[in-house]
Amino acid sequence: MRLATIDQIHVLSRRLMSETDGLPKEEKKQKICDAVLDLLIMAYVFGCDRVVEGLPEEQTVLLSQTDFEPEGTNINQQELYEVIYKPIAGETFEQRIRRRIDEETLDEDTLNRIMETDYHRVEETGADYTARTVSTKLGMNAYKKWQTMEDDRVRDTHWYIQDIEVPLSERFYTFDGDSAMYPGDFQNADNNVNCRCWLSYTFR
Repeated sequence: MRLATIDQIHVLSRRLMSETDGLPKEEKKQKICDAVLDLLIMAYVFGCDRVVEGLPEEQTVLLSQTDFEPEGTNINQQELYEVIYKPIAGETFEQRIRRRIDEETLDEDTLNRIMETDYHRVEETGADYTARTVSTKLGMNAYKKWQTMEDDRVRDTHWYIQDIEVPLSERFYTFDGDSAMYPGDFQNADNNVNCRCWLSYTFR
């Protein structure tokens, strides 16, 4: 995730909490969930576009000769819905927000954590979807490499797979027995929350 996007999420969570302070619970739930939904749609589109923008010039030219449309227009709407509303630990992003509001435990930090974690997961899923599409359009095999921010905040399980490259259809395996197709896809929630890792893609 780009640092600018992280900053934007912080600003959005602060604004949402301020604007909904004092509203009836149902109105507050709807306003916050609608805003987060818009954010997650943007995340998916950004993930899709990131893969195309990272292509070498010769592959971009080849891709332009197919029926591939840029700027997120290749998005499968059903897949987008399933990705955004994927249950994590038994709850979708909307269910987590609504429950927190009912329990009166939704503060700015909690909302920010939900938004960051789900933004990251949806963005990386969009990138994976586009990499599979580009691979098919180019008639090339796709490979993905795990990248970390390479600082002292990177958890040991993610350092373990730093710079590991695998075919697109394979999973990354950590030393704690967890695995993921891409950042945000781990089975253990502790490996997803506050993750800042990302994948780079090559087509050969």
